[in-house]
Amino acid sequence: MDTASLVETATTTTLNGAFNAGSATCTLADASSFPNAGMGYITDAVTADEQIRWTGKTGNQLTGVTRGIGGTGDVAHSGGQTIAVSKMLANGDDLRVEVDGVEDENRWLSGMDSANTYIWLNMDWEAAQSYTLTNDIGAGDAVTSIEVDEDISGAPDEGAFLLNSEVFVYTSKNETDQKFLGVTREARGTSAGAHTAADTLYWLQHDVKLKYGNENAGAPTTDDDYKPAFELASSNNGTWDYDYFGEDDGLRTGSWQYEEIVATATAYNGNHGGAADPWAEIGIYINMSAGRGGRWKIYNPCEITNANFQNGESYGGIAWLFQGYLQSSPDDAVWTTEYNIPDPAAGGVWDSWSRNEAITAGATWVGMRINHQAGGATVVRGGCSDVTLTLNNTPTMTRSAEQSLYELAATITNNTTGEAIALSYSMEVNGELEVDTDDKTVVDLADDSSQRQALTVVSGPRRHWLALPVGNNELQYDEDGVSAVTVTVAFEKRYYG
Repeated sequence: MDTASLVETATTTTLNGAFNAGSATCTLADASSFPNAGMGYITDAVTADEQIRWTGKTGNQLTGVTRGIGGTGDVAHSGGQTIAVSKMLANGDDLRVEVDGVEDENRWLSGMDSANTYIWLNMDWEAAQSYTLTNDIGAGDAVTSIEVDEDISGAPDEGAFLLNSEVFVYTSKNETDQKFLGVTREARGTSAGAHTAADTLYWLQHDVKLKYGNENAGAPTTDDDYKPAFELASSNNGTWDYDYFGEDDGLRTGSWQYEEIVATATAYNGNHGGAADPWAEIGIYINMSAGRGGRWKIYNPCEITNANFQNGESYGGIAWLFQGYLQSSPDDAVWTTEYNIPDPAAGGVWDSWSRNEAITAGATWVGMRINHQAGGATVVRGGCSDVTLTLNNTPTMTRSAEQSLYELAATITNNTTGEAIALSYSMEVNGELEVDTDDKTVVDLADDSSQRQALTVVSGPRRHWLALPVGNNELQYDEDGVSAVTVTVAFEKRYYG
């Protein structure tokens, strides 16, 4: 993601006169294109760059200025320095990730305030699904169903598909006719396009929102126990670069695993047989036990196509008793040797090795195995401190246009009964969220998508979300900072004879 263009947008002007440290007013050369309240970024090669926020604007003067936000400092600036409107804090503290309607605080950033910012989070994935469009769809066609050529029994009962650059949401399916029903097009902020028979529909497993623009936000409370083990700054979805391989608690995603193949082969994770946490090395130690062995291994279901082992070391009290292999496997049962690690050049000394190896097609496991060869009684050790894996078939993300969101955070209470429901949902400005307390559904009417996760039954669970007993009922809507929200209530009268 290009966060630099959000920290410093194309809307710029210059400072009109000095902007002293601690000052709460800032005079601009032309503030006409700046919002009445917002944040901005001052580029200053003389002192230091600074990000600010303000609460008011009078003519060309910003008022109510808070200095040194976004991880920057409050410094003095001379006149003529460039100031740009900001949509995001420079340190990314306001950048939130919402997956399928639920915010995930465990997100990690690398390369913030640059054109190549990576946003890392842990997500669960199923095998990809795709289908072939049976009939043409015109850009202006009204679409309520989509027919495909393949069996759709394995598709979810409701969900979304990407067809070229347009997202379609469906609410049901007819497996006999191979049709997705209740279709809404132009979903997720996409635009209608023309589609041709034989085009491919790709199942969208997750709906991810990247939210930013809250100048008062602090960093989310991330739990680094679950942070990916590989180096985030030098990795991406297709390449995982390991300088550390895991931690003792075993919770880091993407961690390597140790397997003792024959007893008395033990793992180490520090230099030359030492201990380290996090693990700085994948190593195996065998003490005077012929025929013993162990393996460090890692699994990735997307397929591993290349493994570059660097800064490897080997040791044998007697050099030729050392045996080392780089291996791969499609199932963690049958292992193929991809490369024989050379014996140390001499006994009793550490020798270095490296290998960049193309992996046999179809491998989902890669491992480093160290054995003690029969024929002598002496210590054998082997390890590596830097591995880069190349992956295949990894998930991809399609990003739609930027949208203005309203953070709905409301409680609706029936004061007659005391029962309440709470709603928390990031929705489009001027959008509509329909809650049916009888059928127990929550639907975003922009694309008819189910958003059941947006509703919480307060003091629940209970049989009825928000019952209306006989007689008068008083409903109350509460929301902090609410602005221009319309609440429409519909109900069916009940008659008793």
